[in-house]
Amino acid sequence: MTHSDGSTHRHTQPIPVHPDNPSSYASAAYGSRSRQSEWARQPVRRDNIAIRFLRGLAGACAAGLVVLTAMVALVNHFAADWGIAGPGTEALWWHLIGASLAVFGQVAADRTRGLRSIFWSVAVFTIVTVVLFTQWWS
Repeated sequence: MTHSDGSTHRHTQPIPVHPDNPSSYASAAYGSRSRQSEWARQPVRRDNIAIRFLRGLAGACAAGLVVLTAMVALVNHFAADWGIAGPGTEALWWHLIGASLAVFGQVAADRTRGLRSIFWSVAVFTIVTVVLFTQWWS
């Protein structure tokens, strides 16, 4: 059914077109940044270079622990086939729990700013250090 204005839908309303930028009509009509609060439009403040470096280093440590955990799991799985004594189930669990906590801490560090980010980065370093010390260096 066609209405007098040429539309086929009953509740169709014209979509506003900005005179300076006609391609922006869809985003303005469907709730883009123009309808967000002023707080949401503020640019995100970045941490200084030292905090970003600390977060990056903690991320590298967490990623390294994940790779190390994968290697421990592979060696543990194939140890019997290779005829060697594997690391054992206890060491595997230490690595799995430590890697999970380190990744959780790194995600938290990436999603926060300032002192909270430093706290989570230090937590990641602590977790990685505890796993390495208790499973490799002791």
